[in-house]
Amino acid sequence: MHDEATVVLPVAEFVDLDQEKSRLSRELDRLAGEIGKFEEKLGNAAFVDKAPAEVVEERRERLAEAQAAQARLSAALQRLQAL
Repeated sequence: MHDEATVVLPVAEFVDLDQEKSRLSRELDRLAGEIGKFEEKLGNAAFVDKAPAEVVEERRERLAEAQAAQARLSAALQRLQAL
């Protein structure tokens, strides 16, 4: 498990907010595609039944990580859009 910390800085002075919003949107699109692929694979009964348990578990973990990253980036984008 990784420890995480959140630091809040007045980023408007240092970061181009439009570029950062665009970057976050692109990353969210990428993650949505990745999540869709994981969900499709895990929703395939043939894959889940035939694949080794460690492969299925690894896909589940990667799905959970992608979903967590999506939630973090979505929250960050919402904060930037509120500025």
